[in-house]
Amino acid sequence: MNVINISIPPLRARKSDILPLCRDQLVRECRELGRTVSLSFSETVIRVLQLYEWPGNARELISLMSSLAENVKGDMVEVSDLPRSMRLLLFAEDKSDKSLQEIEVEHIRDVLQSCGDNKTRAAQVLGIDRKTLRDKLDRHNE
Repeated sequence: MNVINISIPPLRARKSDILPLCRDQLVRECRELGRTVSLSFSETVIRVLQLYEWPGNARELISLMSSLAENVKGDMVEVSDLPRSMRLLLFAEDKSDKSLQEIEVEHIRDVLQSCGDNKTRAAQVLGIDRKTLRDKLDRHNE
């Protein structure tokens, strides 16, 4: 009795729907958990959510919002709360018109932000020791 077929394009083809869907699902997940604090997204997180291709479509979005509702402390979802695959999108943006030094400084800043300014963790992610990270930060006046 398949009379009407409704075709809905994937999320990656409906970029303008992603943020409202994320916000709505996050509210649902928070309510379901009995969480009184309503979470919101930082500007950087909004950019990442819109850049992401959502290969798992709506199921991936629902799963992510469920995880964020359970695990985020405070009332703001930050880049460091997102899965690594999503955080890496920030590093993939076009950098062709920048010098290697500028890219290095941006990358260090982005990694620090994704690690919640934890320099030990950022150095691990960057594959360098903490002293090298400190030297680089000092050299670039960061």
